[in-house]
Amino acid sequence: MGKLSAGKAAMKIGVLSDAHGNPDGLKMCIDFFIQKKVGKIYFLGDAIGYLSR
Repeated sequence: MGKLSAGKAAMKIGVLSDAHGNPDGLKMCIDFFIQKKVGKIYFLGDAIGYLSR
């Protein structure tokens, strides 16, 4: 992991969007972020609207 000039480790962030009612895909993404020890998750939108088919 990269280092900041003050010697502190940089935080990992996760960016996620366009889930569109796909709970299985959303869970896979969140599980991946947990596995990678992501410190912050930003969700950009489009959580609902239509379901995957």
